[in-house]
Amino acid sequence: MRVFVSYSHQQDRWVWERLVPVLKAGGAEVLIDRDRFQLGKAMVGQMDALQAQAERHLLVFSPDYLSSASCLHEMKKAVALDASFNLGLVVPVMREACSLPKPIPKTNPLYANLQDDSKADGCDKLLQTSHNIEN
Repeated sequence: MRVFVSYSHQQDRWVWERLVPVLKAGGAEVLIDRDRFQLGKAMVGQMDALQAQAERHLLVFSPDYLSSASCLHEMKKAVALDASFNLGLVVPVMREACSLPKPIPKTNPLYANLQDDSKADGCDKLLQTSHNIEN
């Protein structure tokens, strides 16, 4: 499973120390900027190319995410792939309390609540989602 992670760089430490290791331990190939982007090349072009390779898109929501033009660009591209949220291609992850943005229906889809690192159930659900799609 190739997973694109869209996140605000204010969440950088948590994404790299917590989320990425969990995804990799679950067998995902993580498509993420720091591992894949090259200096001297246009950022938006690299974002789009990397995101196009993904089978699943994790959107790590926080107030910083919702105020980032780059993050919103990635979110819109992901949601366009599955606007009805019937295919399970886009997985919202709530890292910090915030309102779900407009393209995400308020009653649907379910999102992973990863606001509290002492609770493992959100990460467990992310891993289950990855396994259900592969099988």
